[in-house]
Amino acid sequence: MVSRQQALSMLRDAESPIFEGAQGILIDQNYGFYPYITRSDVTPSNAVRMCRDAGLLYEIMGVVRAYTVRHGPGPMPTFDKKLTLQIPDAHNAFGEWQREFRVGYFDSVMTRLAIDICSKELEREGVTALFVTCLDRLTDIEEVKVCDFYEGNRTVHVLEPQSLSRIGKVEKKMSTNFVSRLEPHY
Repeated sequence: MVSRQQALSMLRDAESPIFEGAQGILIDQNYGFYPYITRSDVTPSNAVRMCRDAGLLYEIMGVVRAYTVRHGPGPMPTFDKKLTLQIPDAHNAFGEWQREFRVGYFDSVMTRLAIDICSKELEREGVTALFVTCLDRLTDIEEVKVCDFYEGNRTVHVLEPQSLSRIGKVEKKMSTNFVSRLEPHY
């Protein structure tokens, strides 16, 4: 452990510091789909605060896989059992600390929601670049799909972050249940 002043000094001395988020924004304790969340803040706000306090210029870059992944239960409209079997991941095996690893097609709706959450959390200053990784994992997939919106009850649905951090647990659970029932449109 180092003091805040030591951390700021180390940050100023670093050539090109990088902060890496360890979890996806959609399991953030404030914005995630309750109860399938982590008990921490995983938006870039803490890294931004450190950079500002150190007087550094910074850029927020998003990183996503070319397909959607999730450990354990929780909403994942694009989940596809066949795709999960086609793209195994030895580093994400079921274990004591990780639940079932699920794979789905790229979900542009959830990606947009995560980017919008960053912008809201950082007061309009959000993701400036998006890097898509793991494209090579899709080379043997016959048809690669991209979800561009959801359908449910004959209605097109768009997800927006504006109220996710202000609603209670009951409402968040209702929101989670709602999203879990939506059908992706490819």
